[in-house]
Amino acid sequence: MKWLSVVPLACVLTVAGCHSRSGCDEFDSYNGTIEVTAVDAATGALVPNSTMTLMVAPGDTAVQSVGSDVSEYPADFIGLSAGTYQLSIAAPGYTTWQAKNGVTVLCAIPPATVTARLEKSP
Repeated sequence: MKWLSVVPLACVLTVAGCHSRSGCDEFDSYNGTIEVTAVDAATGALVPNSTMTLMVAPGDTAVQSVGSDVSEYPADFIGLSAGTYQLSIAAPGYTTWQAKNGVTVLCAIPPATVTARLEKSP
């Protein structure tokens, strides 16, 4: 019966061991997602005809476009590894928006979300 007092300690150590590695190394097939929505900075209205460009690797980009149907928001970049990505959004009549510190995909759910507030171009 003395082994019963060891069982709770063994369970705690086992659970702690599952989370001891940093990052997403333990999830070999982890696929992160970034959900992006572009809104007008003054009105908060969804911005049509936007093009979102995500730098996924040096010299390699992924592009999503939303046409006049703003119900397509949020635009999803899927299948991403954990890390920080540079994101820019362009739309006619607006200054190109860029994520100041990039967008970070973590080993977590829900996905990373970005709401870009686009300023009208002068």
